[in-house]
Amino acid sequence: IEMCQDPAEKQRLTSQLERKELEHKLTLEKKELEHKIEMCQDPAEKQRLTSQLERKELVLDKHRAEVREEEAESAIWTEKTLSRDLVGHREANKLFFLDRSLFDPISSSQAGVRVLYCRDSFNEQWRFLDDRVCKAGCLGWILGPPGTGKTTTTMSFMQSRGMEEGWRVICFRLWKWGIVEFLQVDDGVLRKCEMPADNAGAWIPKFLRERAPSGKKTLVSIDGYRQGEQAHGFVLSACLYWVHRELENRRLVITTSMSSRAKKSSEQDANEKVEEMMVYSWTMEEYLEACRYDAFYKSVADVMKWSLDEEEGSMDEGEGSMDETEQERRSREIESKYQIVGGSCRYMFERRTDEAIQELRDGIEAVPDFASLFDMGMGERANNAVNRLHGKYRVGDEVHWTLVSRFVSMELAQRLGETFVRKIEELVDATGNPTLRGWLFEMLFFARIRGAGLQLTTRSEIVDDWKRCNVIRLEAMQIHKLQEKTKVARVCLKPLKWNQGGYDAVIVDWSEKFVRFVQVTTRQSHDLKLRYMAKCLQLLGIGKEEGWKVEIVFVVPEEILNSFSVKNVENKGILARYGWTRGNEAIEAQVFGMDPRTRR
Repeated sequence: IEMCQDPAEKQRLTSQLERKELEHKLTLEKKELEHKIEMCQDPAEKQRLTSQLERKELVLDKHRAEVREEEAESAIWTEKTLSRDLVGHREANKLFFLDRSLFDPISSSQAGVRVLYCRDSFNEQWRFLDDRVCKAGCLGWILGPPGTGKTTTTMSFMQSRGMEEGWRVICFRLWKWGIVEFLQVDDGVLRKCEMPADNAGAWIPKFLRERAPSGKKTLVSIDGYRQGEQAHGFVLSACLYWVHRELENRRLVITTSMSSRAKKSSEQDANEKVEEMMVYSWTMEEYLEACRYDAFYKSVADVMKWSLDEEEGSMDEGEGSMDETEQERRSREIESKYQIVGGSCRYMFERRTDEAIQELRDGIEAVPDFASLFDMGMGERANNAVNRLHGKYRVGDEVHWTLVSRFVSMELAQRLGETFVRKIEELVDATGNPTLRGWLFEMLFFARIRGAGLQLTTRSEIVDDWKRCNVIRLEAMQIHKLQEKTKVARVCLKPLKWNQGGYDAVIVDWSEKFVRFVQVTTRQSHDLKLRYMAKCLQLLGIGKEEGWKVEIVFVVPEEILNSFSVKNVENKGILARYGWTRGNEAIEAQVFGMDPRTRR
């Protein structure tokens, strides 16, 4: 106030200060009365003070309500006319261009569009919103794991519908804490404002009365709803009441990252005409198809490069061959990143790899009880909100719950050991889940090497015991630095990049001058790409002195030990300096069988 030069703004700030001072005064008087009641021994006097406290609480509540009303009156709106030429479907309805301002904060000055790929789930969600919500008048619930595109798809539909004559669309974007954002698109004009979440009960009914009057078809979306959040409950209640007052023209859809709606009421669901739609996690095939379109790929290219290469040094620099096509390069990027982010398109297309890894590790650290990870695998009976560590996949007519990615599965297996792998196996649908089934054998390998060690069998039925060792999740260059600093004798290096040129682990023993490349696989055959092993040895600083022994080992389930074969060998002779015979690499590579059954 002291520094303000604008008289009108100075008056506004002065009024705000007076309201704050009054609230502070009333709060102090309330606390003083509470203290007197606590100390009072006279029943009559205690009753008088209690009545006085009740009146004081009513005055304080009324004052706060008036403050919320005034804040709603002073909401700052931004306005923008959406360009019909820049947004909408493209590429034979395979892409959708969404105005970026629907997502960016009010203070953002960033312009342009977000390019969306219209996978099958995108089109199913549009049909659900059009047929079941808008036309049939159902109360729509859109559920599913985080990062599957539920919000962007709903926003794209609302942008399209809001540019049609005769329709108005409104969206309340809810967050776990902080603010509620209000968006409206009416005849192609976007209006936005935001308000504190604790004011939602006061200002949302007012906004709906003023911004969505009777007589015009209106679709309201509540995005980010969370069961148990008081402010979110206020928003839902206010919107439902608004719908009831004009059922003919008013529609409501709720988008949430919950696996199911807790404590359903069949009677109320029938009265409200509730219908649900589940949005499933992305598949590798959908990512690959999306990135075939140049407009889409260019919009996400900055986050697709393997960002860890720049900071840590890659063990497979120059991985792409000179004659690699653009589509082959994109596919290689997606395949590597998919092992980290899995079915979360948010992590795939909105985060760099290092950012996604950090957020997923933060998610693992934040799990208060790892048993809850398994409770959430119980399908629609689970009441917990699905968090970032989970995915839900549809394979044909079957639906499978799983951990979101291979990276998350391996991190948890290394942290929690073989017991964790056994619990995953015991989930109701684990054995029928093709995604999870493919990870279990590798999870078991890393759980055992970090735990009690491994007991493997050769084709000659000789038992070979591998000693336990720490699993280090760093690139080769950093492992070499780590060994120099801490004098680590023996480690198991686990590259972050998936299928690091043909190996899943590198066991290095500096004291014994021994390196073992390990490929863990359940497939009947596998290629051998020797240049990646040679590059790793170079980065490790191995080869500058004599005496190092280098092994290449395939670890397979015992049942395919004798039928497994090495299919193709690339870069023959590149390991000759380590004692490997050119042309005999497929023979010299060893195959070991591991018991795929978890121990109790």
